[in-house]
Amino acid sequence: MSKYILSGSTGNVGTLLTPYFSNFKKYSKSLKVKDEKIFIHLASKSNGEYSKIVSSNINYLCEIIEFCKSNNIKKFIFFSAISIYTKDDLYSISKLLGEKILKESELEVLIIRLPMILTNDSENGILNRWLKMLNNDDTIVLFNAHKKFNHFICVKDIYKFISNYTFSKNYEIVDLGSKQELTILNAVEYLKDKLKSNSTIQVEKDSQSFFDISIEKAVKEYGFNPNSTTDTLDTWLTSKGQL
Repeated sequence: MSKYILSGSTGNVGTLLTPYFSNFKKYSKSLKVKDEKIFIHLASKSNGEYSKIVSSNINYLCEIIEFCKSNNIKKFIFFSAISIYTKDDLYSISKLLGEKILKESELEVLIIRLPMILTNDSENGILNRWLKMLNNDDTIVLFNAHKKFNHFICVKDIYKFISNYTFSKNYEIVDLGSKQELTILNAVEYLKDKLKSNSTIQVEKDSQSFFDISIEKAVKEYGFNPNSTTDTLDTWLTSKGQL
């Protein structure tokens, strides 16, 4: 008996997340629903033409909401983005609008705002940029070097949170991320050591704007306990063939 229906199960995140589920169904318009109670919406588009982002992140979401209503699926988990706090690009705006649409949907909704999700993608996110520079032995210039850095999360930790969530509230928003165990400088030095890179790390005294991801709510209210930061980074590097 399956409990979940997933959209975006074949994407970068979905291909890593779905093996944790013992049974689930992939969303399609023609899907026949039996005992499924929770819809997890992973599918989204982060870049490209504006029309494609709107079609994927807004129109497709509305289609899925109507599917849930028609099939008496009342519980909904939405993968949103931490970037809504700091960016006004179309992707971030579309995620925020998606949250607002879901708030008016009359579904029981969990919004999880996520930073960089560690996948096999090698283009997006600050960690991938650092990785490329370290592999090329480039100089890395760091601002806010001594700020705690948890702007990433592994799929396993996302699954742990989802699987334990009980929908005690009709509409909930939770920020997730890794543990705040390393500073930005610590993280780059750790990656440099693991990769045996000859890069130079240059720490700037001047600071830049910096957003601090707090997972306190997830920890205190929901018992969220992500893996250690170094274990998470090791697993990610191994999956990318870097260790």
